[in-house]
Formats: sequence, C-alpha cells, structure tokens
Amino acid sequence: MTSSCRAVSRRDADAVHRCPTDRRAGRSGGHGGDAAHVVLVHGVGLDGSSFTGLATDLRRVGLVPTIVDRRGYDDRPPCGDLDVHVADLVAVLAGLDGCDGDVTVVGVSGGATLVLALALAGHHRLGRVVVHEPLLGPAAAEQHRNVTGAISSLGATPTAAAVTRFLRTLVTPTTWDGLDEAIRVRAVGRAATIAVEAPGFAAFAIEPDRLGRSPTPITWTVGRSSPAWRHRAAAVARDHGVAVVEIDGAHTPQLENAARYAATIAPAGARR
Repeated sequence: MTSSCRAVSRRDADAVHRCPTDRRAGRSGGHGGDAAHVVLVHGVGLDGSSFTGLATDLRRVGLVPTIVDRRGYDDRPPCGDLDVHVADLVAVLAGLDGCDGDVTVVGVSGGATLVLALALAGHHRLGRVVVHEPLLGPAAAEQHRNVTGAISSLGATPTAAAVTRFLRTLVTPTTWDGLDEAIRVRAVGRAATIAVEAPGFAAFAIEPDRLGRSPTPITWTVGRSSPAWRHRAAAVARDHGVAVVEIDGAHTPQLENAARYAATIAPAGARR
C-alpha cells in the first residue's frame, strides 16, 4: 500500500504546506523546537478549515498544530479505503522530524475513527491520541446501527438534501443548524467525496479488547449534548480501559467551542 503526503497538511491556519521529507515541523514559522506537535484530522464533510480556530487556540498554549486535509478534500480524488487514509497519516508523521514520542494526533468524527486505527497500529512518533466520538463498529451496536443506516440512505449519487440529512444525523440537528451557513454549504458540496468514503466507515470494525492493548495512549472525548448512543459507545471504550472525557457541545467541538477543546487537548499534547 502506497500513499503520498502531497498536499495533505497545513502547518497552521495561514498557509497550506506540502509534506516533503525535509520538513522541520516546529523549527520554522516562529515556533520553538521544544514545542509539542498536534496533528488535526477532520471527518466526513467538514474539511481541514474547520480546525482554523482550534489551531489558533493551540498555538496560544504553545503547541504546534498541523492540519490535515484528507483525500477528496485537497487536490487528490476521494478514497474509500480507510487503510489508505491511515497510511496518509503515517506519511504526515514521517514529515515531523525530531519529535519521536511527542506527537499528539487529534481526530474528530470520521477523522477520530482513522486516528483510532492509527493508535492501535502504533507509531514511534505518537505520544498520545485524542479521538472525538469515533466509530467502533458492531461493538457499539446502537451507534453502528444509526451511522450505517445514515450512510446507506445516501445512495451512490446523493442529492444535496440526502447529504444534509446525513450530516444532520451525524452532528445532531441542533448543532448542524447552528453552524455557519458557509460551512454547511461547503460540506453539502462535498457530496461526491462523501459518497465515495462513507461506505468505508460503515465497514469499519475493531474488537474492543484491542483498546486496552493499544500501544498508544487514547483519550476518547464525547460531547455532553451528543445523543445517548454516542455516550454508550464511549462507555464501551471506558469499559475496555480507555480514558473517556465529557466535553461541552456535541459532535463538532472544534467549531462549537474551540478554546475549551484546545484546553482538553493541551495536557495530552504537553511534553512529558
């Protein structure tokens, strides 16, 4: 399995950086070399720009954020193979020189599912992951049923109305309706990408016993306003040794309350 790191990451909110092997993360752009690095991975529909405010708040507490734009959200075609997306994250880690064991990777929604898979695979540059409401597959039966049902309702060529219903189900209607209109329009405009990648997430499944054996420490966050089935999925993780933290908001903490989400991430990203 091969992957390219071309055009997948942004060092900060101001510019898109390519991912050459000689990139010196944290040693350019005015950031100190001793700063801890945080990689931010978006989910389905919302792209890397959804992390703009969060990246700013992370820099304020001395962390160095890298925003990942996944396939289908940059200039590459979408991909339905989650293993390829995880390999892309490995390529991003490979571009962060001099920070073995110090990188925190944060994923939200579908991005959290990918980051969870990355954590279970392990990587020498990972210090910790923070995953917000990832999928587990059938091990979290109600979540699995609700999410796969929403995905199956999309169809092969979803209409704007179908994509809107799908995203409202994922993030909750109240949260979706409260998002900036430009964000909602951009997300619905990703219909072709969503149609390609969503089935891969529907097929995702892990044995929960693997959570307790993860080579990477996992912090699982869940929104206080998220539906009960999200909390029950988090309870499965907790029962298998994962640290679970309730945070304000629902499924899009980077947009609902970026500053408080940054405070949740910061201790995990601090150099030990």
